[in-house]
Order: sequence, then structure tokens, then C-alpha cells
Amino acid sequence: MNRELKFRGLDIENNTWIVGSIIKKENHFTWIYPHNQETLSFTNLVQVKTETIGQYTGFKDDSGKEIFEGDILNSTDANGVDEFIDTFKIVWDADKGGFMIEYLSDDEYYNLEELPDCIIIGNVYE
Repeated sequence: MNRELKFRGLDIENNTWIVGSIIKKENHFTWIYPHNQETLSFTNLVQVKTETIGQYTGFKDDSGKEIFEGDILNSTDANGVDEFIDTFKIVWDADKGGFMIEYLSDDEYYNLEELPDCIIIGNVYE
């Protein structure tokens, strides 16, 4: 699967989401260089809360919104009816080397390739 490599994290100053490339220092400070910047400059770096960083999965929800690690989603009826079916979150599984779907109702894990019709309702950091 080809996908754009990007990360998301909460800005430490105003608690807004920043999306871009990640820079992490040994002292545990983490910055994101926003993709909307035209030139690479240290003045464009935004310090983010390290614990909120999530990687883009390469998938989008039914409304076209990009799905990141840590997002919480509701699965919906495949017929286009916004009927709630189940809630799950996106997690990284280091043992399997990939993103997984973790259903909150039964703690079952499934490969992200099995992503059902869904809509993002939040994330584990908000």
C-alpha cells in the first residue's frame, strides 16, 4: 500500500491538531513541521505533546476524513444508513507490524485492511 507518511499531534500551546512531518529529540521534545509550510525553517516547527502523536494510516472514513492512529470510530451500515453498529479505535501493533482495529465492545483486534464503513467520532486524546 502506498500512502503519504505524516503524523498528527496536539500543539502544546493552544491544544490544536498539527499535521506534518515529525522531529523527535533525545530529550523527549517532539515537533511537527506542518505540511502547509512552503520552506523548511526551525521557526515553522510546532512543539506537540509527545503522548498525542499518531501516524496517518492511509485510510479515510466515509466522509473523507483521514484516519490516524488513536482515532475512535463508529462503524455504520454499508447501505449508507447512519445506523450505529459498533465502536472501535485504531492502534499500532508492533508484533504484527501494522495498524489494527480494536473493537471496544469485546477487545477483539482485526487487521486494518478489514476496515468497515465508518465515521470518526473522536480520538483517545480528547
